[in-house]
Amino acid sequence: LAPEQLVLPVTESATGPTKEKVSLTTPGSKSISNRALLIAALGSGTVRVKNLLHSDDTQFMLAALKSLNAADFEWEDNGETLVVHGGCGRLNVPDKELYVGNAGTASRFLTTVLTMIPTNEGAKNSAAVLTGNARMKQRPIAPLLDALKANQAQIVSTEKEGFLPIAVTPNGGFKGGRIELAASISSQYVSSILLCAPYATEPVELALTGGQVISQPYIDMTIAMMESFGAQVERLPENTYRIKQTTYKNPEHYLVESDASSATYPLAIAAITGTTCTVTSIGSSSLQGDAGFAVNVLRPMGCTVVQTETATTVTGPPIGQLRPLPEIDMETMTDAFLTATVLAAVTSTEDKSEAITRIHGIANQRVKECNRIAAMVHELTKFGVQASELPDGIQIHGKAIKDLKSPKEGVHTYDDHRIAMSFSVFSTIVPHGTIVTDKKCVEKTWPTWWDDLEGKLGVRLNGVDLNPRLDQQHNLGRAQKPKTTQPVDRKKSMIIIGMRGTGKTTLGQHAAEVLGFQFVDVDQYFEKTLQTTITEFINTWGWDQFQNRQVLKKHHSQGGKVLHLVRDLSQVVKYLNRDKTRPMFGEDMLNVWSRRRTWYREVCNYEFTAYAASLLENGFVSPTEWVAIKKDLQRYLNFIWGRDTNHVNTRQGLPTTFVSLTSKDLSGCLDTLVEVCEGADAVELRVDLLKKPEEREDISDIEYVGEQLALLRRTVSIPVIFTVRSQGQAGAFSDNDETGMFELLTWGQRWGCEYLDVEMCWGSAAIEKLVAQKGSSLIISSWHDVQKVTPWDGKAIEAKYELGQFGDYVKLVGVAESIHDNYKLEAFRASKQNLIAINMGAAGQLSRVLNECLTPITHPALPSKAAPGQLSLKEINKTRHLIGLLPAQSYWLIGTPIQHSMSPTLHNTGFETLGLPHRYGLLECHMVEYAEDAILKDPHFGGASVTIPHKVSVMKYLNEVTENAKMIGAVNTIFVRETLENGEKKRVFVGENTDYMGIEKIYLWNRTSAKAYDLQKAFEGSIDIHVIESLEEKINPGVIISTVPADSGIELPEHLFGGIKGIICDMAYKPRRTKLLLQAERKGWSCVEGIEVLIAQGIAQFEIWTGKRAPNHKIEEEVLRKYEL
Repeated sequence: LAPEQLVLPVTESATGPTKEKVSLTTPGSKSISNRALLIAALGSGTVRVKNLLHSDDTQFMLAALKSLNAADFEWEDNGETLVVHGGCGRLNVPDKELYVGNAGTASRFLTTVLTMIPTNEGAKNSAAVLTGNARMKQRPIAPLLDALKANQAQIVSTEKEGFLPIAVTPNGGFKGGRIELAASISSQYVSSILLCAPYATEPVELALTGGQVISQPYIDMTIAMMESFGAQVERLPENTYRIKQTTYKNPEHYLVESDASSATYPLAIAAITGTTCTVTSIGSSSLQGDAGFAVNVLRPMGCTVVQTETATTVTGPPIGQLRPLPEIDMETMTDAFLTATVLAAVTSTEDKSEAITRIHGIANQRVKECNRIAAMVHELTKFGVQASELPDGIQIHGKAIKDLKSPKEGVHTYDDHRIAMSFSVFSTIVPHGTIVTDKKCVEKTWPTWWDDLEGKLGVRLNGVDLNPRLDQQHNLGRAQKPKTTQPVDRKKSMIIIGMRGTGKTTLGQHAAEVLGFQFVDVDQYFEKTLQTTITEFINTWGWDQFQNRQVLKKHHSQGGKVLHLVRDLSQVVKYLNRDKTRPMFGEDMLNVWSRRRTWYREVCNYEFTAYAASLLENGFVSPTEWVAIKKDLQRYLNFIWGRDTNHVNTRQGLPTTFVSLTSKDLSGCLDTLVEVCEGADAVELRVDLLKKPEEREDISDIEYVGEQLALLRRTVSIPVIFTVRSQGQAGAFSDNDETGMFELLTWGQRWGCEYLDVEMCWGSAAIEKLVAQKGSSLIISSWHDVQKVTPWDGKAIEAKYELGQFGDYVKLVGVAESIHDNYKLEAFRASKQNLIAINMGAAGQLSRVLNECLTPITHPALPSKAAPGQLSLKEINKTRHLIGLLPAQSYWLIGTPIQHSMSPTLHNTGFETLGLPHRYGLLECHMVEYAEDAILKDPHFGGASVTIPHKVSVMKYLNEVTENAKMIGAVNTIFVRETLENGEKKRVFVGENTDYMGIEKIYLWNRTSAKAYDLQKAFEGSIDIHVIESLEEKINPGVIISTVPADSGIELPEHLFGGIKGIICDMAYKPRRTKLLLQAERKGWSCVEGIEVLIAQGIAQFEIWTGKRAPNHKIEEEVLRKYEL
């Protein structure tokens, strides 16, 4: 599940490189797959296409052809066979823009296809638009566009001339005749025109200009495929081709050849590790130029190569004995140059002279998924390998394997599948292992590459995560909440807008304090700068001049933030009439708001609702409400600036869940909302189920959703999943309102929701736009197989998984008719990452128990379940225990005297509430040695609370102690962490201290001064401690903490409570209101009872042990109930 892959060298394994002769088949060719899709769609008749590559690129091509109404498609054999019913050249202007991601082949081919559309009559749009992601928009296409424009095609680049996006207006079809095309940059331009040429209104004569033609084998492949579908291509002198008019004739069956570029990787592993590998699907009869890699590259480097028409076998020389290639032209196999490059990096010569390899003919690789030549030079340099760019290639100096140094930050793959797979080959011999980042990029051409690398090629892999993570032992167990702390970019200001009275000044000052920004009151700055009042300016120039929308739009288009601050207008109106500094427009404020609300929402890219339940009699928000609003705003700001994203840690090895709310109006169930969310890692707001009450005519539907979200956040702090489920996906939102759907999802992003659920069934353009602006929000791409058309053991569900890769998580939901459907799901899940996969229905409940990543759950207090078969967290945990996935553990309180402790009530209440099988008991002993058996010998020991007199002596049993505990010199919590050591599980005992609080300066008084000075010395350099000899000293504390027994008889001098009204905490908790607390309360101080501290530190222990959020409400309720008995 980790985002990065650690590739361990075969040279360091106990058994060395594999001795077995490996044989495997590579996936279908991307180049052939896309050509076959296009030709079959344009052809006549029905063809069954097998071994089609299931990847992003082919999915984009298939989706585009469907949008163009080019053909009819259906799957057979559980997704193994694509049936294409050719449309004989039928093409219509699509209703939506065609989006191709970073698929170069699809974008170039479709460019010419769009010129074939004969007319826009009856179409929704006048032009067909083709676009891609940010990288695709940087890849040149000008030579192809110039050639087509010269052929009377009406094409316009809508952003940057010569690049995507383009808009093509139908002009009677593809004209044909003589076409001149510069083919020195990409052979895909040539193939694009060739593939469409049979359908031109005149016979095509295509002349290639501009010097040497790039990648001739790919052009030959295109012609061979055209001819296999009945087209006639005549080769003329001087790189000219004549294509006759015809219609492709689809054969009954077409088998897509395996990918020859992909075949270079397993063969290269054999070469670099001195082993033997056979690729059974690529031989001398291949259409692809890269099929010659073994014969023309590996054999000269010292490998033994045997190639038949349909298979290639390579045996490498002993490790370290690959030979350099002084000069090699790889123009016929450009994609394979990356594989050759990593092999060249470890070449040597017999005479010990410098091993230099120079690869030429690969200039087109600078305009692929990235500048591949520059990327290879940069990444090899990290290993200590000398490499440099040539005008049309790369030069590499071979280096001894023992001298290679793996980069700590890993190999950057540039989201390029070829770079990732090439360096995975290289990593098989690099000492100490190599990290390959963004490992999912290989799915573009070989979705199962990492599985095959380990399972078939015998290379050991480990998943790693280079991103900062919270260490459980340092963060009181809240491992499910990974914080990302990023510095705020102070070059980008945040502008707060909103109606008067919403709190812009008060909350703006708070925001500046949170972010460390300077606060500027625009009203004051405006009047000071222009030397006029706002009233005078508006009377002279008007409101339109005062409210400059374009300035705000430009600000957030350039990366700034425009935050719209919203409050209940009925509350605002109560005191706005007091403000005489601006005119009131001569109309009611609510009318002004109804007119301006659209304006505010048009210019902002973020919105925060300052929710107040009620007002004081004077019309002001109460101080308590303001504190809550500021707390909400701080959480919101930290999220949108990426400082604390509050996301769920799904990589910690513990199951995670989210509770699905089904209420129409949250205001009616606030009293149960905390209970409903207890133990869940996140909460799903089902927007499609919300229903605005009829009496709330004062707000729009969007505003109502924003208010509901604010209510939810005020009540619970866990992350929010913002979901608008459509009817076709088992929800209530219209299937025919894409605009409304993505308007709501966009607002979910602007409101700072941690997760957005985005259904795969919507248009790619709308999805891409949302993903591009998601900010700190994570995307859950979802698919609910309500119609039972994507069984778990079919290729269609694999395609859905690939389609959902635009999301940070993929959620796939099926329907179980029997227990066996769950087994099929688990087989599907086994090789997937960041996957939420469950079955609906009673028969599918097992899948919910086995799913470990963000399982949707329900709660008995909810009005209904969000989906059939949903279970509560308690039911899931109990079932996991019954089937052996959640063993019961023992927890103890160790110390004396402890017979009256509330800790068993606290922890056992938590365990029972969440359905955990654990038990917490008392282990009273005067000597810590009597606890040895419980700690060291019980395999079910999960942890312990430690109290006097053992907080120090227990440390001798621990393997580790946290920094907190080291600083304090005592332990009050033991937890167990499992690690792997030499392949075996080992239990590590860790000591923590949850009594610790981060305080910068402490005044310390003790009845025995010498002990106070000892403590001061122990914390020297960590905390500023001032020892006071007498309580009569003149100090003004803001916080007082007492750790003496309640019956000590100590009273504090009155002057300590003077000056400010602070907070006092008495750690003694019997009685609840101690004498000291009563004294402070009379002075107006806020009091914290010892029982509150006990509960808080106990909850911290609970979360350390379980890794889950404690059910605070239930725990506190039960402890206080028992306490009063």
